[in-house]
Amino acid sequence: MTTSVKFKAGQLLIKEGEGGGGLYIIRRGRVKVFRERANSEVVLAALGPGDVLGTMTVVTGEPRTASVRALEDGEAVIMDAAAFAEEIQQLPKWITVVIKDLTTRIKNVNEMLVDASVRDRRLRMQVSNVFHHLGRFAHFLALMI
Repeated sequence: MTTSVKFKAGQLLIKEGEGGGGLYIIRRGRVKVFRERANSEVVLAALGPGDVLGTMTVVTGEPRTASVRALEDGEAVIMDAAAFAEEIQQLPKWITVVIKDLTTRIKNVNEMLVDASVRDRRLRMQVSNVFHHLGRFAHFLALMI
């Protein structure tokens, strides 16, 4: 099942550590994906129309690994985890293996990014770029569903 939701600039859409939830596909507006560490915010990505977020939670069933805050007013479509699971079961097995592998890699890269955030700004930008490209690949896979 999918639901359309509107959000306002500054609104917290996802909170790190929360369980459950669905996959968000941004239709309009921009959001930032971030983690809070050592009294500072580590921005993992800035996403906009067509981008997908919440993949890790719906693929792994684990709690949210980052928070998401709206940078501007917008709208997203949310596919609940059960609907995502039903859709993904229709895909060839190899695609689900790739999705799970990419999800694990993104999670590991995010951990490295957060650890490096205070020490090396240049590395943070490079890792953020990788995260963006992996997110675009997730968007491509979402279009296949």
